[in-house]
Amino acid sequence: MGRKVGVVPARELARRANLFRALGAAFDITFEGREAAATAGLDGVIAFPGAHPKPGPFAILHVIGPVAKDGEAEVRFGGDAPVDRVLRGRTMIESRAPAGSLAAQPQGIVLASCNGRPVWLAHGLGPNQSFSVLLAPEELARGEPLADRLRPGRFLALLPLIEFLRNIDGGWTQPPLRAAFIFDDPNLHSGSYGHIDYRRLAAQARRSGFHAVMATIPHDLTFASRPVVELFIRERELLSLTIHGNDHVSQELLRERTENESLALAAQALVRTVRFEKRTGLEVSRVMCAPFEVCSEQTMRAVFRTGFEALAIEQVQLRAAMAELDSLLGFLPADRANNGLPVVPRHRLDTPVDQLVLSAFLRRPLFLYGHHADVARGYERLAGIADLVNSFGDVSWAPLSAAARGSYAWRLDDGVMTVRLHGRVASIETPEPVGRVVVRLPGSGMPAGLDVATEITSLADAHRVRVEVRPRDPVDAALVAAPRWSPWPTLRRTATELRDRASAAAVGNLWR
Repeated sequence: MGRKVGVVPARELARRANLFRALGAAFDITFEGREAAATAGLDGVIAFPGAHPKPGPFAILHVIGPVAKDGEAEVRFGGDAPVDRVLRGRTMIESRAPAGSLAAQPQGIVLASCNGRPVWLAHGLGPNQSFSVLLAPEELARGEPLADRLRPGRFLALLPLIEFLRNIDGGWTQPPLRAAFIFDDPNLHSGSYGHIDYRRLAAQARRSGFHAVMATIPHDLTFASRPVVELFIRERELLSLTIHGNDHVSQELLRERTENESLALAAQALVRTVRFEKRTGLEVSRVMCAPFEVCSEQTMRAVFRTGFEALAIEQVQLRAAMAELDSLLGFLPADRANNGLPVVPRHRLDTPVDQLVLSAFLRRPLFLYGHHADVARGYERLAGIADLVNSFGDVSWAPLSAAARGSYAWRLDDGVMTVRLHGRVASIETPEPVGRVVVRLPGSGMPAGLDVATEITSLADAHRVRVEVRPRDPVDAALVAAPRWSPWPTLRRTATELRDRASAAAVGNLWR
């Protein structure tokens, strides 16, 4: 059952219609414009300047000040404050900071300060707890994604409101934060690829607590060194493979193609992968990492129909590919293309810390990608990033398929399990009996052409629920004719691989 939050006075809801519409879709919360004396039946109240709502058995967020003005400031979150663990003790830079403070407000716990002055306070405990924030959130422009208000340099006006709504919308269980390092292009032709030495990388992953994924090109899967395959099988908790394009030619997933040509590309990538798995016994994740960070909507549809679980791509490039921006793009644990394909973000290894903090706060996976040259000086860089990510709390470093299946949240009420599904597949176990499953796709709802399948299995001491979103027009990759053969992909990959290996050999890092 969705929660109900009052916005006081009612005119403030009308002034921020786009903002509250987006927040309502994200949290399954209904916002109602109310006046101060009319707070009955609410689960929470957002009180804007000048409003003094009648207290009740609900939490209140008091917005004290006006909107922010330009001016950079240092925001520090309390180390022991009752805020999201990702934020505790962090210092971040806000470029639209307030000039005042909440020093004159009733005494409370300082959740955040700006240049040493309190700007976010908590008062009291329990269901009628109240909060004070200095900044008022601004209205979203038409077509502006909500995530644009929660990015490095601009987050302070919206973040306390998000935390407030999360507390009201409580009771959900979700998997840990998902993370992985991804290296584009490596294959298993030998024990190393360029500057990546697989044994040494596995050793570093074990010491630093991370998982490394090789985004390998299906074209390269015709051959693999048996000792290297056995290394990946033995170290499956530390190393894994996923799919990186098909032939990795220029603009491979972006080129204009017919529907059948797009299906042929996606299907061949899967067929090559399945053959490799049967021959070697090494599993490959069904997540497509887009070469060159580009992918057309036509290719996204083909990728989804042939059975991929998700597309991994940089957020800025996903926005460029979308014909129309959804207000929740970049805000939920995973995005969903117009055709239903789940899309998870990739971040460059040099992504600013503030961006990683905010992504973790939104429960978006931290898939940090690079190339072999990024570890030319060793793996200490990865160790430092892993330390940061692991400081965010409960983090699951895993292969991309496992991570893609972690895009959900669930709640169980009187035998009815409600699942918020952001990915394609979710598998949930609970000791409590489940009689019925209700699946919700947050945001704009169920795209046309999709079905949801649910399955409940009773085990000896638990109940397992499996949920999957499926296209109504799936395609069996094994039955799709391969694209027309060309010598160019082989020539290009041979030259590229020789270049990458030679660059490492030049500095003495190549081993066999």
